[in-house]
Amino acid sequence: MPVVVPKFKDRRPLYRVASELMERCAVVGFDLTDINSVMMLIRDDLTVLARGVAWVRYESAEGGKYGAFEKVCIEHKERKDFLHEPARKWDEVGWVAGAGYLTKKEMRKRFRKTSGDAYQNASYTVLREEREVGGADNKRKAKVWEIWSKDDNKVVWVAEGCDKILDESEPHLKLEGFFPCPKPAYATVQRGSLMPVPDMLFYKDQLEEINELTGRIHALSESIKVQGFYPSGSGDLADAIEAAVKSVDNRRILIPVSNWAAFGSTSGDPIIWLPIEMVASTVAQLVELRRQIIDDVYQIIGLSDIMRGTTDASETLGAQQLKSQYGSVRIRDKQGELVRIARDLVRIMAEIMAEEFDTDTLLDMSQMEIPTDAEIRQQVKPLEEQAKSITAELKQAQTDPRCAPKRKQTRRKRNRSCSRRSSRFSRSWRRSPSCRNSRPSKR
Repeated sequence: MPVVVPKFKDRRPLYRVASELMERCAVVGFDLTDINSVMMLIRDDLTVLARGVAWVRYESAEGGKYGAFEKVCIEHKERKDFLHEPARKWDEVGWVAGAGYLTKKEMRKRFRKTSGDAYQNASYTVLREEREVGGADNKRKAKVWEIWSKDDNKVVWVAEGCDKILDESEPHLKLEGFFPCPKPAYATVQRGSLMPVPDMLFYKDQLEEINELTGRIHALSESIKVQGFYPSGSGDLADAIEAAVKSVDNRRILIPVSNWAAFGSTSGDPIIWLPIEMVASTVAQLVELRRQIIDDVYQIIGLSDIMRGTTDASETLGAQQLKSQYGSVRIRDKQGELVRIARDLVRIMAEIMAEEFDTDTLLDMSQMEIPTDAEIRQQVKPLEEQAKSITAELKQAQTDPRCAPKRKQTRRKRNRSCSRRSSRFSRSWRRSPSCRNSRPSKR
């Protein structure tokens, strides 16, 4: 769920409304582009290949079957469909390239106006690897690269097998980071480069040993079954033993042996059973060795037993709580990368919407009633007219000769009446007998 808030919490109405508008639009945009599936694919690539890539694309149409529309598409790029300039850090990358697959009809619709018939020379092939796993059909498609060059400030489209540039123009999106993709989510990279190193390479030797031990256990477990030998009239001892070991028929238990004396049986038993205790002991030791190697793999990748859902009954509660508390330390970097790439996708999407989308589209996506400039001017116009009329009346009152002297004369009369009233009060106070009696004596 995208969250858009002002950088500083000063509660300005303009910033608050703009943030709410972009947050609602980002939520709708994520729903339309199925962000959950994209993030799941990025997570899988980050786990297996140590790098997950997303690509942002802006689409718009003025008319057509479904009318005008605007949307932001977020695509997942496979490892073979994304390239960038070799660099030590992502800030030093000068160009990135993302690949897409188009049919000849789609190529003609997209590049006929810019490059003529050059699209016909592209290599149209069937995606065999994707078809084998059910990811493609028998349609022949060409691989087209979209290259964004920051140094040249250009976007170039080229196709494999075509010597001519299909399209070349200035960036159709004015993004702050220039590239229409965030920095890929990396797990582990080589020192001093951006070359991803899959985690599997750290325990590749252990995996090969586990596979070898599993093959041995499987081969020996097939021979652990009750089988015996009995004397017959023909055949050889070696052939009989080999037939006993390689026998896969569970219903066949006894194998005839012609040279019965070669077994050295002097007890006269008509049947000699095949010893399986040694084979079973060997299988048990191989299983224990494989379990130890698997534990080594868990130690290398940092996957504790608490996270796997297994625990030791003899451990204390404090030990298990400690494991659960620090069990996710090794995977926090990958979680942080997924959070970071999701945040960057929100920023790029919001930037494209703010700069490219029409005002009506933003209001329809956000379902907010925000007045336009024309509506605000229409509401303010009566207030401005009322203010002008009041200002005119004040000016007229100030310039009227009958108003100003009358006010001065009134103030003077008021001051004179106040002074006369105070003088009369002072005289009456002096003449009153109570006041004369209340005077202190000379003593």
